[in-house]
Order: sequence, then structure tokens, then C-alpha cells
Amino acid sequence: MIINQIPYPDTFIIGGVKLKGKRNAVKNKLEIPYSLIPHIDLGDFIVQKYGTREMLLKVTNVSFLTVSAFDAGTLHPYMLSLKVENITAQEHADSNRTSTNSNSPATNNGSLFGIQLQTGSHNKPIPNVRFQQLVEKVAESNDQEAKFLMKTLLRNGTVASIVGTSVSVLLALL
Repeated sequence: MIINQIPYPDTFIIGGVKLKGKRNAVKNKLEIPYSLIPHIDLGDFIVQKYGTREMLLKVTNVSFLTVSAFDAGTLHPYMLSLKVENITAQEHADSNRTSTNSNSPATNNGSLFGIQLQTGSHNKPIPNVRFQQLVEKVAESNDQEAKFLMKTLLRNGTVASIVGTSVSVLLALL
């Protein structure tokens, strides 16, 4: 990949493919130079990697642009411009909003192992099963259809970009 690290310091995973770009968090905008069109559409999820952490972003608008190398700081002829919604931050904001709501006391009902969790007074249960736990239970079962469907799900480009490098480990369990 021919790209200047300074204008495009961020790493994104789109459909299982690692791309360099830049994110403007204030405008919820990503710019990713490319030569081969990435498979991306409205509503898709992409992952931004920073260090050992990952941030989940949902695509709300997609634009495919032609750019000059001089203006873009790269030799790639095209620019992918995305408007995104930070799902990771939204999950944290939603949990803080529920726990600090002064109109109703927070009620937490759930098991010690986190199979299902119910938080707040809005009576909305939130399933909390680790994905690895789900794969392990399917692998232990004799249900060949469930195993086939799980393998198909894990091989999906969008799922693979969200799960990350753990896909191969999870597939090995099946």
C-alpha cells in the first residue's frame, strides 16, 4: 500500500481488509484513500484500531471520490469519504444515562455469569452472552446445522471485521 503515514495515521478494518485513513471525530467523518473499491454500504460496521483497542463505527453515509495525489497526500487515485456513528461511545453513553437517571432508581437484575442482564426501570433485557461462549456451546452440540450457520457467519466479511483476528480461533473450535 502506497500511503503517507502522516496525513492518514488511523487504521480501519472494512470487510476484513486493513486500510489506512484519518478520522475527524468532531464531524464523525472518515477519509480513506484506496485503489481497489472497498466493499462498504450504509449500515455496515467498520472497526477502527488504535493500539490494542478497537472502536466500532456504523456507516451512515458513503461517498466515493476521485482525488489528485498532490491534494490527498497519497498515490491512491480514489478517496472513500464516510460519515459514521461511534457505536462504542454510544454504548457507554447509554449505560451512563441509565445509571444516572435521577427520575428512576437503577435496578439491576442478572445472573452471576452474565447470561442475561436487565438494567434500569424501562424493563428492557439485554442479552450478555460472550460470542466465544456462544461458539463454544454450538461446537459442543450435535447440531450440524447450527455449526454450519456459525461457520458461515464467522466467514462473513462484516462479521470478520468486527470480531477481528479472533475469527480463525473461533472457526477452529467448530
